[in-house]
Amino acid sequence: MHRSKHRRKILLVSNTTWNIYNFRLPVIKILLQHGYDVVVAAPVDHFIHYREQFPEVHHYDITKLHRKGFHIIRDIQLIFELFYLYRSIKPDLIFHFTHKPNIFGGFAAFFTKIPSVSVLTGLGYAFIRNRMEQRTMKQIYKLVSKINSHLVFENNEDKMYFVQQKIVRDSHASAVMGCGVDIKHFIPEQVVNKKGKITFTYIGRLLYDKGIREFVEAARQVKLLETTAHFVIVGNLDKDNPASVSHTELLKWIDEDVISYEGYAEDVRDWISASDCVVLPTYREGMPKVIMEAMAMGTPVIMSEVTGCREMATHNEEVMFVKPQDAGSLRRAILNFINLDVKSRENMGKKGRKRALEVFDDAKTASHFLTLASTLTKEVDG
Repeated sequence: MHRSKHRRKILLVSNTTWNIYNFRLPVIKILLQHGYDVVVAAPVDHFIHYREQFPEVHHYDITKLHRKGFHIIRDIQLIFELFYLYRSIKPDLIFHFTHKPNIFGGFAAFFTKIPSVSVLTGLGYAFIRNRMEQRTMKQIYKLVSKINSHLVFENNEDKMYFVQQKIVRDSHASAVMGCGVDIKHFIPEQVVNKKGKITFTYIGRLLYDKGIREFVEAARQVKLLETTAHFVIVGNLDKDNPASVSHTELLKWIDEDVISYEGYAEDVRDWISASDCVVLPTYREGMPKVIMEAMAMGTPVIMSEVTGCREMATHNEEVMFVKPQDAGSLRRAILNFINLDVKSRENMGKKGRKRALEVFDDAKTASHFLTLASTLTKEVDG
């Protein structure tokens, strides 16, 4: 029977339910609003509560997806698991998010003859630290680009890198401004001054590649010079990520009393509003959502001038940029921020909010996926 006589079914596949909850709900929402059936496949974690918001979405658990490294036996098992899952679900189109779904889900989709889209949410550890892995990933993505209908990148620099390296054709790829932010949920809030303290907050997973070690070292140096500065870390360890901070080092930072560690927060708005400045000295990004959230709330930002961050804002306008992997550069930016008058900080925050309204609205990002769903499912019918 011809597919067009039925509601089209879109499958979203990710390496964690956390990823679905934090980044993909606007995509689910817009697809449902436009009459698509939406199905999700991801390893189940406690963020499965997203289904309370979308009870019509069926969620399938993935049991063979191990985020930590590549392993030939496990990864072949994952391809088979996804192959049988896709054959059972029979979606009209699959959106894959993050590397392992992009790669092994791409193979499974190819074998089941279902069109699929790979979404590169950032090039990750392999493209930052390990040249051998980088070369391997380039070759893998050359193959992925051939068996996928389309590749989506979360910044223009990553897209152009893949095009220039001849990994993907320009016509076969597109870029969005990250996953976007809910500009009605993340709004500026008035907070009473915190007894003269100027609070700098790192919010995110505790990964060395996010620049957390540079954040702590800069905090250590600044506190020797400036007693009004207060440094906070909000986030959790990620044991499956090779760049994760160790328990031993985290305990050392806490015992040293350089930073205040507040653990994981599912809703970061209170931490952003309680901050004078949100800091992300990352090495590379897709496009950091926490920075979009901070800008949407009118909170000033200090971040690295790297891929995924550069195109978000202008130096000394909405944000302050620093050199990556350089605690000294970060220290200088923090001290410069402390020396700003209140009006200048407020203006930076207002410009950030304006930029978020113009560029980072998650409805714009979600509409890109809606367009892809419409175009690619029509191609299947045609």
